Amino acid sequence: MAIFLFILASGVLYYAVYSLWTENEFFTINTQQGEKDNLKLVEKSLQELGWSFTCTSKNVVHADIRRWGAIVQSVVFVVDYKKVYINVKHKGTGTGRLPFFFGLNKKRKKQFLDKISSYSKVHNLDFCAASSTL
Repeated sequence: MAIFLFILASGVLYYAVYSLWTENEFFTINTQQGEKDNLKLVEKSLQELGWSFTCTSKNVVHADIRRWGAIVQSVVFVVDYKKVYINVKHKGTGTGRLPFFFGLNKKRKKQFLDKISSYSKVHNLDFCAASSTL
């Protein structure tokens, strides 16, 4: 029984460390647009999703996803020529946080990719999502 608990605890610890290690990676969306068009594409998609956002510089957009009035997730977009980089991260709490929230970061990234995909199809824009890091 002790071996089973050790294996279980080791697996959870490994998953927690892996989640913390990979949460700073950016996901790349390849587009055929310039920097200004990519910025408009990101802003329009965020407006349609209803996420509050601010442009912190000419090519960086920071979005907050709120639940029950509190900021739950933070999304950063770095807009570049023919590329948009996206990172989704959970906000911490005062008492600590779980490093993994059962796929919610992936869900938010998928929501954005679905929205940008539908927006691109309507406006005849090409884009291709490919996992990568900055």
